[in-house]
Amino acid sequence: MAIQWWQKNKGLLLAEKDALDVILKGNPYRWDFEDDTGNLYLDVILRPFEKNNDYTEYFIRMMYMPNHPSKEYGYSGSVRVYPKGKFKEKIEELIREGELPPHLIKDHDRDEYYICGAQPEYFKTGKTITSGAVMLKAALIYISLFHLTLLGKISFDDWRHDFPFQI
Repeated sequence: MAIQWWQKNKGLLLAEKDALDVILKGNPYRWDFEDDTGNLYLDVILRPFEKNNDYTEYFIRMMYMPNHPSKEYGYSGSVRVYPKGKFKEKIEELIREGELPPHLIKDHDRDEYYICGAQPEYFKTGKTITSGAVMLKAALIYISLFHLTLLGKISFDDWRHDFPFQI
């Protein structure tokens, strides 16, 4: 297994953890490493919609690529947000029904989708290196739009072509 970014740059690791600890306060989360790759990831349960102590949970896995921070990974940079649990199951159900929700990219190595979190023109100009905090914000926006779509308040077409993740 190659040396990972978090082994070479402990200061960046602490900065990533500190930023996400602040943003995630009150939400359950857990840092861990993949056994086979050594990639650092963060499992998060987000509860963005709460009313009268009733909420919908969205489980995501934020996966850091081996040489974070880097632009080499294209859309979403070197932090990918993978829907998990019931969130992933709902996406898979929609796909089986012929509806691919917008702004998802297939990771063929893992055979699962992750949320696209950056406008391509930012990568073309070389201006974007993604952090976990930026990708978490993009995931929260995505989950908000996804949830509103499931409630029938908006449609996938309302946000399919306009990229809503400029943060």
